[in-house]
Order: sequence, then C-alpha cells, then structure tokens
Amino acid sequence: MDKSLVISDTHLRRGFDRKKCEILRKLINECDKLIIVGDFYEEYATTFYDFVHSKWAELFPLMLEKETVCVLGNHDPNLQSEAYGYFCTDVVERYEMESGGTKFTFIHGHCFDRDASSPSRVPRMMRAVLSSMAKLGCAITGQRSLIIYKWLNSRIKHWKKRYMLSKDWLVTGHTHWAEVDYSARYANPGLFLSSRIYSYLIIENGAVTLRYGRDEPR
Repeated sequence: MDKSLVISDTHLRRGFDRKKCEILRKLINECDKLIIVGDFYEEYATTFYDFVHSKWAELFPLMLEKETVCVLGNHDPNLQSEAYGYFCTDVVERYEMESGGTKFTFIHGHCFDRDASSPSRVPRMMRAVLSSMAKLGCAITGQRSLIIYKWLNSRIKHWKKRYMLSKDWLVTGHTHWAEVDYSARYANPGLFLSSRIYSYLIIENGAVTLRYGRDEPR
C-alpha cells in the first residue's frame, strides 16, 4: 500500500483537546505513513519538554509506528534531536518522496513569507499573540476567513513554476489555506485547528486528495 496522510499547522500546545486527538488518531491509523509539513507543536507557547510530557504523548507510539516525518516550521524551528525517539523517525527542513512514480517535495512554506522568515522583524511574544488571534478568528468565523492567505499560496506556486519541474508536486504548509491545484501540481493541507475546523491531504499511488472536517469552506 502507498497511502500517506499529510497534515500541517496542528499547533499543539500543552493544553489538550480530546476530540482533536481522537480525530488525529483515527486519521493516522488509516494511513501507511504520516508527513507533518511543519508547525506540529506551538513552540511560541509551549516548551518542547512540556509538550512531549503532555497528554498529546498518547499519539506518539502510533506516530512512530507509521514512520512519521516532521518537516520543520516557523513555529517549531528547534525540534530537538530527541523528537526522533518521541514521535517521528525523521526531522528535516525539506522532504522528498515518490508515490505512484510521481515526485513530491514537502516544505513548510515560511521561507516564502518574508515576515515569518525574518524573526527579528516581529518579537517572539507578538508573533505568539498574532498567531493566537488568527486561530481565534478562524474558530469564530470558520475556514472561510483563511482566504486572506490565499495570495501566499499564489506566491509559492509562482516560485514552483520557476524553479521546479512541472511534473513534480510541491506540498507546503504555513499559509493555513487548504488547496490542491492540479494544473500547478501544488498542494497545501491547510490548518488543523480543532475537531470541527481541520483539513488534510491523502496521497495514494501518486493521486492527491484534499479532505475537510465538518466546517468545509464554500
């Protein structure tokens, strides 16, 4: 089998969400491999130690079983080497794989965002506040509010067109706007905020499918 679950921007903290955890467990159970395209946990608000000793650790044995790959994001840029033994078998800035004879490249996406890739411009505490405000807005108004980040997906697709082979796929996180553009061969799993607001990708035998939780944008 060749079924990969791709998620991004779960932004897990020390605080625990049982419903979100059970949805993640179900999705991970149904796949052969898990690829996290950055921002697995919220380093701005939680230390690595507190996170790995939180109730989220319930997921870690299953994640190891699925040979989870973690791509570094701007909210978890310092995933320690210990992460290998806790919940993943690989921690990388860029990950490549083949599925169904098609090449896929996974990058978090913050490298295309000037503000996110230049931490000195925005103090750490302010970044944490802005991130929390954005997720609160999404929780109140739903995934439609994330369309304001669609322009960043367009910037990434423009970069892909210039620097990657058109036949290969680029998969990024960071923008929170879920999208599959088959003509550009670009995909983004979007934000995994809660048991109601989440999206993810399934890559199986070279085919890419975007799926949503209960709150699907119209």
